[in-house]
Amino acid sequence: PTLGTDRFLVEFVRREGCSMAFNQLFSKLQASFLEQDMVTKPDGDFVSSIAELPSPFKAEDIAWENKFASEESSSSDSLPRPLLSRSTSVTTNTTVDDESDFDSDLELRCSDEDLFQPLYAMSKSEFEDVHVQGLSLVVHEAKRGNAERMLNTCPAIVEILVERLGSSGHSEVRRNACTALCEFAKTPETHEAIIRAGSLKFLAEVASSPLKPATVETQRQAAGALANLCSNKDSVQAVFEAVQDKVAVFEELANCEDSRLTQSIQDVHRALEAF
Repeated sequence: PTLGTDRFLVEFVRREGCSMAFNQLFSKLQASFLEQDMVTKPDGDFVSSIAELPSPFKAEDIAWENKFASEESSSSDSLPRPLLSRSTSVTTNTTVDDESDFDSDLELRCSDEDLFQPLYAMSKSEFEDVHVQGLSLVVHEAKRGNAERMLNTCPAIVEILVERLGSSGHSEVRRNACTALCEFAKTPETHEAIIRAGSLKFLAEVASSPLKPATVETQRQAAGALANLCSNKDSVQAVFEAVQDKVAVFEELANCEDSRLTQSIQDVHRALEAF
């Protein structure tokens, strides 16, 4: 939205250090901003309570917010209100060793939409630095085994990855896009979407590009994505069509000095020979 000259978007990011301390600091700043009428909605109306804030601050968080606000925040034993409510369906599990640290009255909730839609929105932003952050989070979730869940929640996520790979000149955007596709391709249920999005020609081009230290990780991930697709016999035909005019280059790369790239190229070769 257009904010005008007297309003600003402020993002809080923990670069390092204790997440609990950061969470406490964020909660104090948030409460202070609300008390001083410093928070507005996109239409310019002031926000006076946490209940008026957009997702992920849901109505069920109000009781916890009131509880936290009434406690002595100076106590080192007080538990800060979470920035994002999560449910047991979320793969990030927190092990509580000390039962006295666990609040049995706190119910944690977060839907797949709450968890994955912000990553999708970041990945299709207008700004490349946001793409880098969004795609790195997509990679993170895919590595946690959430590729199919992300695809079900955000059906166009693979198309965004392919668009970023095909159109961006930003090295990190391309690397993250290839890595995400490689991780997605480990799940056979995503193969149809990956192929339908037109990713194979881009993956084949990146995988067969001249070996350079600056881009070798992107090349490894592209070759890895092709190899993962070849693990499903229903996808081999599409891979074969994408790489058939690059066989000579792949044969040279199969003997290059980079062992990880070599392994993926050889896996593709074996699958295509068997095909």
